[in-house]
Amino acid sequence: MRHHHAVKTVISCVAVVCSLLSLNVAHAAGGYVKNAVSYEMPVNAAGNVFAAGVGGLTANGGGHKPTVLELPTMRNPFIVFTSVLGTVSCCGGGSMFNGPEGGTFAGGSTDITSSGGISGVIDHNRTMFLVGVFVGSPGPKAPGPERLDVTYASSKEDVYPKLDQTFYIGNGKVLKGGQNRQRIHVPVGASHLVLGFADSNGFHGAPSEYDDNKGELHVKLTIAPKY
Repeated sequence: MRHHHAVKTVISCVAVVCSLLSLNVAHAAGGYVKNAVSYEMPVNAAGNVFAAGVGGLTANGGGHKPTVLELPTMRNPFIVFTSVLGTVSCCGGGSMFNGPEGGTFAGGSTDITSSGGISGVIDHNRTMFLVGVFVGSPGPKAPGPERLDVTYASSKEDVYPKLDQTFYIGNGKVLKGGQNRQRIHVPVGASHLVLGFADSNGFHGAPSEYDDNKGELHVKLTIAPKY
């Protein structure tokens, strides 16, 4: 049976990394969780996932605090993004917007370097797409894991990111417009999920340029154990 906790809205925050970022944290239910749990939360277009790294926002490109969920204790958990709605804009004063799967701002390619122990990300066809990072205690450490090329990430049904490795979420579906949802497998040692965007000057180089981003996504996700 699927058990839904009171679906909670998660404030933009980070938690292992509370000591690093001085952010609030949304706590999952205490104790061992045997059934699926669901959450919903906003993700600001200026939410900087690299803020989960060493040095926080100041050292990793500025912008706003990312959205962070404390993960429930569960056997071999995986996450399904059941709904990702809304539009975001990276530039032009909000004159152009795209959905969570990204768009073609600044030439339509992403090549952002790692920062603060959080890996950068590469995509040859998209910019300004929803990304996630799993972090754990004691937190990220430079240089971090290798960067992922997520150009074809939405073609995979199962995704296995490492700790501190930025991964593609987009609209959560297998292939754009498909009905099947990807399964994001939580790496061993992860205690928090960080949601936000990977932005930079022209989407190339070190994280930056978050302050002119506009819009918001509304995310619903379910975390379930794999037996």
